[in-house]
Amino acid sequence: MLHYGMTVLDHNGPKGQVFLTNRQQPLWFTSVCDTIAFTRLPEQWTTLWFKLFYTGRPIMRVAAMIRRIFTVSIVAFCGAVLADETISVYQLDGSIHCQAVEVTTPAQAADILEQAGVKVISSDSRSVPFSISSVCGTPTGKANVLVVDDGDWKKMLRKRTDAHGFGVWVFDRLAVEVYKYDGSLQCDRGKGISLQDMARELTDKGIEVKASRKGSDGRMHITMCGASTGRLNVYTIANESLPGARELGFELLVTRKMTNEIGVSRAGRRAPALSRTPPRDPQAAAGRGMIPKLW
Repeated sequence: MLHYGMTVLDHNGPKGQVFLTNRQQPLWFTSVCDTIAFTRLPEQWTTLWFKLFYTGRPIMRVAAMIRRIFTVSIVAFCGAVLADETISVYQLDGSIHCQAVEVTTPAQAADILEQAGVKVISSDSRSVPFSISSVCGTPTGKANVLVVDDGDWKKMLRKRTDAHGFGVWVFDRLAVEVYKYDGSLQCDRGKGISLQDMARELTDKGIEVKASRKGSDGRMHITMCGASTGRLNVYTIANESLPGARELGFELLVTRKMTNEIGVSRAGRRAPALSRTPPRDPQAAAGRGMIPKLW
């Protein structure tokens, strides 16, 4: 049996055999992990049939005709070999509205973590996916986002609780929550827009609403007739629909729980990077490193 010029029987250990719906002859692989790696390619997500064989003293079948549940049974067998776990982290690049300042590039941000013993898989520049102040002297919201080894990241956190000014990038989830104020005013001076009525703004633009709920901005509001109640209409949508929702005036809901998941030290929380006040320390890089206060 040959596969890409290799004789399958010449390799010890479990083998893999994949049957494709659009191919009569099976594909042979010299290891189970190679078999799984093949099926995890984006273009291979189709109906697959598996056969696994073991080549030893006698040739024996380890498992036969595994269908549909192969991602559970086989990945558990060799998942540790496939890839290390990764985590996305970020740090504001230091850019400031109305000021020409030195910024940190993705490569420089990666170098900071690598010197701290963290393996960096990739790095790029993005903007935080929520509205921030555009007042002169405040951060622009541009950030360096890095994919790093999760084990190395946790080891570094045990040594450096400030994480060198980095936090976990929590904004790539499949589903996100967006919100708008419902327009209700104190003393019934303004009737709030219902969840159903406001949801039509999203659905009319082709954005699917997965769930909806009432919420509050958590802020103290002046007690006065005609003042805002702080009530929100909150909707769960797909992450890919976030740009379209923002065009309609909705904003990403960043909760205290999410900010805790970002994970910074108590000291970092006292001087959030996206606050209106630049750091008082003239030696500190404004907007670099701290995590925004968003509730």
